[in-house]
Amino acid sequence: MFIINYLCLCENKSITHSSRKWGYNLKQMKKLLFMVVIAASLLAAGCSSFSNRGEVDKPYIEAANTYQFSFENVALTDSSTVVTAIVRQRPGSAIFFDSAIAIVAGGKEYPVISIDNLGLGESYVMPDSAVARFTMRFPAIPATVKSIDFTENVADGWQLWGVQLDTNYVYETQIPAKLMQIEATEVFPEAEIACDTTTVNIHLLNYRPAMGSKLSYYVNNLSGQVCDLPQLDIDEKGNAIFKKLLVGPEEFALLGIGDVRLKGSVLMLPGETIDMGCDCRYSGNFNMQVRSHGKIEPVIEYFGSNGRLDRISRAAAKAGDYGLDLYSGKFGDYHMTGDQYVDYVMAAYNAKLDSINALDAAPAVKDYKTLSLQANVVQAVAMARNILNHNYMASHGMWNAPVPADSVPVEISPERAREVDAMFDFNNPELLYVYGTTRPSFLARAAVWNNAGVDVTMFNALAAYQKAYNSDSSAQLDEASLERLKASAYPAFAQAAEARWQEAEKLLNSSAAQLVEPTPEVADDKIFEEIIRPYKGKVVVVDLWNTWCGPCRAAIAANEPLKSSELASDDIVWIYIADESSPVSTYLTMIPDIKGHHFRVKDEQIRKIREHFNVDGIPYYIIVDREGNAEGRPDLRNHNLYVSTILGKL
Repeated sequence: MFIINYLCLCENKSITHSSRKWGYNLKQMKKLLFMVVIAASLLAAGCSSFSNRGEVDKPYIEAANTYQFSFENVALTDSSTVVTAIVRQRPGSAIFFDSAIAIVAGGKEYPVISIDNLGLGESYVMPDSAVARFTMRFPAIPATVKSIDFTENVADGWQLWGVQLDTNYVYETQIPAKLMQIEATEVFPEAEIACDTTTVNIHLLNYRPAMGSKLSYYVNNLSGQVCDLPQLDIDEKGNAIFKKLLVGPEEFALLGIGDVRLKGSVLMLPGETIDMGCDCRYSGNFNMQVRSHGKIEPVIEYFGSNGRLDRISRAAAKAGDYGLDLYSGKFGDYHMTGDQYVDYVMAAYNAKLDSINALDAAPAVKDYKTLSLQANVVQAVAMARNILNHNYMASHGMWNAPVPADSVPVEISPERAREVDAMFDFNNPELLYVYGTTRPSFLARAAVWNNAGVDVTMFNALAAYQKAYNSDSSAQLDEASLERLKASAYPAFAQAAEARWQEAEKLLNSSAAQLVEPTPEVADDKIFEEIIRPYKGKVVVVDLWNTWCGPCRAAIAANEPLKSSELASDDIVWIYIADESSPVSTYLTMIPDIKGHHFRVKDEQIRKIREHFNVDGIPYYIIVDREGNAEGRPDLRNHNLYVSTILGKL
């Protein structure tokens, strides 16, 4: 068994078992391993006394629940199995290992005999290089065995599955062809904004029960939000089922099984029943990429689905890029006038459209490419100033400085906006179907079109839906927006919003709602100091985040295990501040898994906090020392610096 302790090194050899009493969690501490580099001569000497049956250098690993630990070499003799492993972990990490580790071959377990010339249970420190190699010796395995597994034999311990002993072994795609191909004559699905329940039947290929029984995922939807939802149960055969009420297309994306990384997403349409295959061997591929610091060949398909829109979108992605690269820093020029910018957009559109029409591809693929391009045009005009601001900052390398007001003079006249409208149908529901290549939030920003007298009924209905969907509670619902939706050409939006409100009401009466602490009743500019005031004398870590922020969610997931490992301390207080842009339904679903004090403040309150600390984006961290001195630290987005800074404040 491998145990880590960042805070201290114990000389007591009985640490193997006593460490658990101190609250160290094996999974959360990531088992930081093992020891400084062992001389290659030891391996050579160990193998020389036996007849060598074979050696596999950098073996293929089918699946893994870690990327910190990997096999570099497996040497097979008549008397032993010798493994050279590599560990990548933070310098100074204290690690040790005992006799619980084993390899599994042909269904039989072979416990470790020795590790280098060191006693089991002794502690070691990772070197400054953050890389250590070590040699482990196991009993000999049968010559007929083609692959082995590695296990720590503890709950949530490190696992490697399917370590291949055949030097000629090559990954082959196992996703059924019916989930991956598109017919040459296939046409684009008929567009419809409907509200209906969609089912995704997930089939995890090469799944092992030891990986875990819960599947993590997220959903991108037309509300403009990214939603992490409760985990799905996985049966013993590796199957799981996802169901959701959709209005228009949404994206379902896999995250993983515990620490087993998965790759795969599917575009869903309302009312579809979709079969989705995902190969768990992606986790092994990822492990090997980290091991080799490079791309692993051959590249294989790790997922596929028979979703109609999904297959088309993936085929379109393989056909090449024919969109407008709006945020490359090179689209348009920040010196342009509004007329010049519109001319530029229209010329770029026509050039790309000609290329799409010339494609040798299925009609559905060409339609998808065209719709994606048209959605790009809508975005380019609706968000012209934002795009050109980006260009200005990219050109001047001043990402944290404000853009001078006279540097982006673009102002698009109503006449020119109507010219863009004449290029294609702005109320085509199929524009929403390209969700996989463009986000729908900009479609709801219809001011430029409304001001020009352009018919953007669909955009306005989408904006009303987003407002209703993201309402805080049934007590604050915008009934007027609901009635407008019901009377519009898109009543499905109203149906979906009402379902969302009912969901929110249930959550507001649940135990999760009790986790949100009352916001202090003070002036807006005093809100931060009042939130941290009760905790003077402790180190306070404040995390500014929101549910829709992908980097925020990723950082929280990475930092959460630290609270029960190297940052486990009663002298550290964890505070999480979100604002009203986090929908209550999503927010209350997420916070039970985040240990700490939770505040959901009003827009003006968060604005004051951002102004005071010059917040440049989220996630954003504020560290408060024991004396109550607060310091904004955007650099703590660096995980290692995050840890060392907090430890330094204790």
